[in-house]
Amino acid sequence: MNGIEILKYGIFGYSFLVGLISFSISDDLRNPKVFRRCMIASAISFFIGILLEFADIFKIETGMTLIIMSISIIYLGYYYLLRNLFKAWKGTDPYITSVSSTIGGSPIGGFWTKYPRNRKIIWTDFLFSFAQALIPIFTIAGLMLMIIKMNK
Repeated sequence: MNGIEILKYGIFGYSFLVGLISFSISDDLRNPKVFRRCMIASAISFFIGILLEFADIFKIETGMTLIIMSISIIYLGYYYLLRNLFKAWKGTDPYITSVSSTIGGSPIGGFWTKYPRNRKIIWTDFLFSFAQALIPIFTIAGLMLMIIKMNK
């Protein structure tokens, strides 16, 4: 393995790590400080992706580097949009459901952010949970497929 491959895997690993952390602490993204930190790490990944895409040092399909480095910012963008839509629709912060969640039960909360005691899980929390998890995955997969087709 040469230096370019090590650089590629290290940088792509950073992008996946930022996306994984953002996704795994999604209950805490309601906290502006946590969201801002995730957004800063995601923006760094995105701008590195832009620089590497223009430099084309990895010699992969045009646009693929940018998509891989944009994974976390795409997720956070959808999270922010869907959260604001949910708040406008239901008047409360959405809850990210887990396997043990039931309608009418109390939300568990995140590591640093807790839900109000009177907050109960509603069916739209399940809708939000699936949407915030699946829409970014399908968007990224669709963009990757489009890039692969365009570069044939």
